[in-house]
Amino acid sequence: MQRSPMAEFQLPTSLHVEQEHRAPEVDQLCRYLAAALAFVPAVAPVLTLGAVTGMRRGELVSIRRSALDVKQGRLRVDTAISGKRVKTTKTRKERGIFLDAKTVAMLQRHCEQMDERAEACGVEIGPNGFVFSLDPDCSRPMLADYLTQQVAALKEHLGISNKQPGTLKREDEALRLFRQPPAPRRPGQTGPAPKGGMSFPEIGRRLGRSRRWAELAVRSALRREAAAAAGEVDYFDGSILALRKFTSSELLDAGFNISMVAQRQGHGPQVLVKHYAKARPSADRKAADHLGRVVRGGARRSTRRQAGG
Repeated sequence: MQRSPMAEFQLPTSLHVEQEHRAPEVDQLCRYLAAALAFVPAVAPVLTLGAVTGMRRGELVSIRRSALDVKQGRLRVDTAISGKRVKTTKTRKERGIFLDAKTVAMLQRHCEQMDERAEACGVEIGPNGFVFSLDPDCSRPMLADYLTQQVAALKEHLGISNKQPGTLKREDEALRLFRQPPAPRRPGQTGPAPKGGMSFPEIGRRLGRSRRWAELAVRSALRREAAAAAGEVDYFDGSILALRKFTSSELLDAGFNISMVAQRQGHGPQVLVKHYAKARPSADRKAADHLGRVVRGGARRSTRRQAGG
């Protein structure tokens, strides 16, 4: 009887350690939103609303003016964007969300700015226009993909992009090639001199990528370098989904009812606990302090009882 040489073979254990995607702490979120206002102002109000509501990406960009009740400070969430199509929410259920007074005021100021833009362009915005739109008349919603692209640029600016190590290595190599001393121009060579030591088309060819990729890679590497030099790199998850996780975690850590938090997010408690309620270092520190007080307090009481006995 033949014995398989693979019978006792075991695959090696992977040494890969997945990077933890932590939802931002309050101070990190404040820096994130401040940077958004300065660096990607077109989507800063969207991100702020996402942070205080935990709405999904497609829901955020699909809000119409008629869905905002300024007097009651309440927002109706009944639609979402899928590609270029407006559809129902993911759960096909409508829900209402209360907003704080400052968020309502922010949305009012934003709508006033959109009115001024429309007037300058000679158009009008209807009562059912979209709150977030790149069109002067706000007849079409801001594309969800555009929001994602702007957030990616913001993460690069903050030095918290979660790219694969291989991608980061290629971008750093693109920057190295860009910084090389420029080669002497050939006699009779026409056209503008490259902005760096090597032109973007040549960098792309060297790394098997396009000219556009090379240009974006150099910009990305420069932003990471600047953030690291300024000592501002404090990694946390800066995605749109992380804002949803922040909202869930912050409310639960503050002691709010899990059913209320789940309803506000637009899903059930089971989904909330499994996917969105994330442990953060601040909560872990509070837990450690609480357990330390309990254990030490109990030990002191036990010691006093023994001494008194």
